[in-house]
Amino acid sequence: MLALDEKVKIFKPILHFVIGTIFFLVLVGCGESDSDSETVQLPSGNKIKILGFGKMYQTPKERWFLMLKYETNVPLDDKDALREEALEVWSIFKRDVENTEYEVAAVSANEPPKGNRFINSSRMHNFAFYKQADGSWTEDDPYDKNAD
Repeated sequence: MLALDEKVKIFKPILHFVIGTIFFLVLVGCGESDSDSETVQLPSGNKIKILGFGKMYQTPKERWFLMLKYETNVPLDDKDALREEALEVWSIFKRDVENTEYEVAAVSANEPPKGNRFINSSRMHNFAFYKQADGSWTEDDPYDKNAD
């Protein structure tokens, strides 16, 4: 018969392996899935993948705003094409924003992530839109005292 100390020495590594395996499977199961994303067709016919939508807080200005994050296939270095796409996205997102009381909204173009499920990186570029006194929306912040 094995003593209790010997039984613990034998089963402790097995228990660690089982716990580690369960932890790994939980992490894999909690990873992002492409099926959770919504694909939207823009007026141009191009398609984008919606990554998220929600309210954000801008600390320097101390105000809330709505943000729509999407995945783009346009290179972030092609600023003109990226801005053109962001304006198309804004034309759709604007309808939702106008049904709220927010006076600031942002569209965030995100490149597809590089890397694997656990370690990846992605660049993004944000476009902000501000409600003007006449009810129109522009990229000029009417409350920014430093604006040209």
